Amino acid sequence: MRQIIISVIGILIIGLGFLGKEMMANKKKPEPEKEARTVPTVFTQKVKNSSTPIAVTASGNLAARDRIEIYSEVQGIFEYSAHSFKPGISYRTGEILLQLNSDEYRAGLRSQKSTLYNQIVAALPDLRFDYPDAFQKWQDYVTSFDVEKPLRALPQTTSDKEKLFIAGRNINSIWFNVKNVEERLSKYTI
Repeated sequence: MRQIIISVIGILIIGLGFLGKEMMANKKKPEPEKEARTVPTVFTQKVKNSSTPIAVTASGNLAARDRIEIYSEVQGIFEYSAHSFKPGISYRTGEILLQLNSDEYRAGLRSQKSTLYNQIVAALPDLRFDYPDAFQKWQDYVTSFDVEKPLRALPQTTSDKEKLFIAGRNINSIWFNVKNVEERLSKYTI
């Protein structure tokens, strides 16, 4: 009996579900209302091309967009500048920003160039007797040597013996030291 009651209740539930589905399917859906379109009103005007003056007034501090900081690699007393050396002053390409006093350093450079000159002159007699083919180029180098002008490159050695002789007289080392001092002297001008 119990099985019969459960079966009848199951059939009733299925029947009610089917009836509910049919009722919902037959129900009419309300049609959506159509929106009334409104056309916006636009006002127009003919364009007359002309120039418009723009005046902007401003006050305050002005700062550079591309600001740089300058540091000198050498020490010295400020001597010269192409313009007043203050913030905001513009310089053209090639103008001197700073010139530091280099008199003392320049005198040291002359002294070292003189030492190089003396060292080469002292080697000339030995070059004349031991390396007669190399003597003339070293003689020409000495005669065109000027303490006030930038240092020229040493003459090229043609043999290993000549190269060792020049190195033994410490001429290469002195030449490189002078060249280093010349480079350092160029840093007194920014």
